[in-house]
Amino acid sequence: MAPLSQDGGAASSVLVPAQIACQAAKDRGRGRVEVYESADQSIIRRMDDLNQVGSIRSAIEGGRLVLFAQPITYLSGNQNVAYHELLVRMLNTAGEPVPPSEFMGAAERYQLMQELDRWVVNKAVETLTDELQDSRGRPIRFAINLSGQSIGSENFLDFIKDELSRTGLDPSRLCLEITETVAVGNLKKAQTFIAELRDLGCQFSLDDFGTGLSSFAYLKMFEVDKLKIDGSFVRDICENEVSRSMVAAIAEIARVMGIETVAEYVQSEAILDTVRELGVDWGQGFHIGEPIRLRDLFENSTIVDKADLADVDPSLIDKLPA
Repeated sequence: MAPLSQDGGAASSVLVPAQIACQAAKDRGRGRVEVYESADQSIIRRMDDLNQVGSIRSAIEGGRLVLFAQPITYLSGNQNVAYHELLVRMLNTAGEPVPPSEFMGAAERYQLMQELDRWVVNKAVETLTDELQDSRGRPIRFAINLSGQSIGSENFLDFIKDELSRTGLDPSRLCLEITETVAVGNLKKAQTFIAELRDLGCQFSLDDFGTGLSSFAYLKMFEVDKLKIDGSFVRDICENEVSRSMVAAIAEIARVMGIETVAEYVQSEAILDTVRELGVDWGQGFHIGEPIRLRDLFENSTIVDKADLADVDPSLIDKLPA
């Protein structure tokens, strides 16, 4: 419910408070009535979300989304592929970066994640089609995070197949990352999604691995190429024996199953030495390399993103929490 005044303006603006109250009722258990109160914290968050929804759509249409690439480094020998994770960030109309926690949450709650995922996949595929090698002559592979909304969609799988067919890109250049929670929450669709794209040659990584109560059991359900060990086990691995033991166990089981492992949040030389000692295959984090704007990754690149409004401080765009 929301109050209706005679000077409320256009019908669409009059309905917004009622829509927000409806969303608040859903948040608080459904089967109930909520009255719009401008001072209610849930209402305030919903208003902020709706504003962000408009900003996200405007950013997609107006070229204010920016891709950054963070290196993922092989820890045991020569690395014959330039491997980077793509991070999507948004600039406001003044060219300033918007914290990911602000726009990602709104995109998730208002079913915009598939639009963001489509934008990232499209840009990644087109970039890889034009830029086959990095400045050192190594083939490039991009890791792309996919949301539960995309995995659960009826047409997102066909969208990726169409993008690969349209460009003729070698599918092995893509490593698609799905969190453990998303994979389990969309079990059947995730299994089909992974199986069909792996048959084409795409790689898959199970992200945030180790947070679920039955993490190791899930490995039997999903054919993946990599496990990304959850950062909560990596960031304190030098001080916490439990974290060290968890990482060691994950690395050993993955090795037996022929799956590579990636340690996130490698923020120091000590952490790097420890995960290498425990047999982790790949490392990612600020100590290894900060995210850089995708267009700056290549020499003499033809990539030109439209978001030329401001230089962005890499410390503001890394995956949160850092």
